[in-house]
Amino acid sequence: MQPQGMTITLRPRSAWEATDLGVALVRAQAGRIFAAWCLLSIPVWIACNAAAWALDTPWLALLAMWWLKPLFDRIPLYAISQAVFGHTPSLRAIVRAFFTWGGNAIAPWLLWRRLHFARMLLLPVDLLERVSGAQRGERVRALTRGRDAGPRHQLLIVGAEFELVLVLGLISGVLLLVPTPLLPDATAALFRQMFENPPPWAQVLFNACVWAASSLTEPFVVGAGFGLYLNRRVQLEAWDIEHAFRRLAARLARSAQVVGALLVLLTLATTPSLAHAASACASTASTSADAAAACNDAGDTPTPASLPALFGKDYRADGAPFAHHLKQVLDGMQRSERDWRWQLRDPEKPDLRGPPEWSLGLGDFMALAARYWLWLLAAAALAFIVYHHAAWLGWLRDPPPSADDPAPLDRQALAAPEPLPTDIPAAVRALWRDGQPRAALALLYRAGVQRVSDGLDAPLPPGATEGQCLRRSRKLADRGYAALFARIVACWQATAYARRLPDEAQLEALLDEWAQPAAVTA
Repeated sequence: MQPQGMTITLRPRSAWEATDLGVALVRAQAGRIFAAWCLLSIPVWIACNAAAWALDTPWLALLAMWWLKPLFDRIPLYAISQAVFGHTPSLRAIVRAFFTWGGNAIAPWLLWRRLHFARMLLLPVDLLERVSGAQRGERVRALTRGRDAGPRHQLLIVGAEFELVLVLGLISGVLLLVPTPLLPDATAALFRQMFENPPPWAQVLFNACVWAASSLTEPFVVGAGFGLYLNRRVQLEAWDIEHAFRRLAARLARSAQVVGALLVLLTLATTPSLAHAASACASTASTSADAAAACNDAGDTPTPASLPALFGKDYRADGAPFAHHLKQVLDGMQRSERDWRWQLRDPEKPDLRGPPEWSLGLGDFMALAARYWLWLLAAAALAFIVYHHAAWLGWLRDPPPSADDPAPLDRQALAAPEPLPTDIPAAVRALWRDGQPRAALALLYRAGVQRVSDGLDAPLPPGATEGQCLRRSRKLADRGYAALFARIVACWQATAYARRLPDEAQLEALLDEWAQPAAVTA
């Protein structure tokens, strides 16, 4: 798997963000995933239940379907792994992939790896990367290290809890169809029918409820595991940085055309606006001048009209009559306020009856189960503390004095860097013909850096970057070699960071110019 062409945003995420990403991928392909799941799992479910019915052990069908979960986990994993790279698979392609994709890789997950808690994280290693042996062991150790151990191991537990909730909800949904007066008797009969002495048809119905709950939750658990897998790959291999470098290289390749087009558009858009603004200012100035001249010619100043002239005989200088009439009107008005409050038409009376008898037994059962779980958790915590007490309490004890003399220091000289060959062009051509273009360009770049250092008679600092070497090369007296070194650095950067190799003609041009005699002086 390589990050090229991915349709998701590549960035390091927390474990919970990664699981949300996987769930979102499953939601985007939910129609095809659930359709393929039903088409492929229903025949297997029918066959398992028929065989278990023939053996008079219906619970074997439940165990078989649970054991075959990794076989069906390939359905959502194939769909979302293809969708991440922009190839949305059809329903027919998903069904075909179930019979042809990852057949050999899924066999260990049905045998000795079936109870592995990190199955959802490691399934993509076997199905997508196709590694095995020691390489797979190293890959698994790299993926399982880190701070995401909690969500990684909790995926299967959370999925099982959701399945349990859905199964209990489906069984309890039957009670919604029972009238309230008959509810206690119906609940007791349902308990006897399903748990005390269930007939075969009741066990098959229970198996159907478990299959439905598993079909609803398992694809999302697989998607959450795939999201954690992608997040670990991003953290380990810096996919986000590589993707950013590729986008930057593509953007720089077309930046010249974009800048030129923007300059042309800006010039065309600015010229009409300036002309229109100048004409508008001229017309406004002429209009203002005409108005001022007209006012000066008239020589008259308008005066405002008085109130008696405006209102005539209806004008009253004293407002006392108006205030008297207003007071009479207000005193004669009757004001009323309404306050709205909601209250039930038939208020409920307190229910003096106690809870039904069947709920008391259910409460006792849940209390007993909770008590046992608390004891198990306490025992697990105690075992964990006993196992790790040496690491936690070691700082309380002083370390015993060492009676042995300290081991002598092992002093070894650092290996000297590999010397450059005498004939650089011949060595570069030999590596290029041997199918090692990256090594050939690395040798040419290293020789170029050494030539710059010799020309300046000053060594470059250890670990100098390409930019630092370029800046130092500008101080060379030989401008021809400075330009040649700039082209060598450009070819090396394109190869090292963008994986864009120069063609053989470009390489030969660099080597021919390298072989030309030049005097490099400080």
